[in-house]
Amino acid sequence: MGQQSNIARLQICNSHRPKIAGGGCCNDRGAKKLIREFKAYLKEHDLEDQVEVVETACLRNCSKGISLRVISDMTLYGEVKIQDIE
Repeated sequence: MGQQSNIARLQICNSHRPKIAGGGCCNDRGAKKLIREFKAYLKEHDLEDQVEVVETACLRNCSKGISLRVISDMTLYGEVKIQDIE
């Protein structure tokens, strides 16, 4: 068997749905830019071997803005902004 990875894995919702569905979506709120900036931050601070950011579909937290889930313990955060990663 292979070694167990100690990389923290984070899912960031980048779901997109029609405006008629209501409730907004993470894509319209800037999720793509957040994902790009998050990955740049990790690279700049040499953390790419410790944290992995994965773009994902809807995390069913639409009323809370851009959502992020920590896979190891399934903690879900809403209204995530680039300032939150520091």
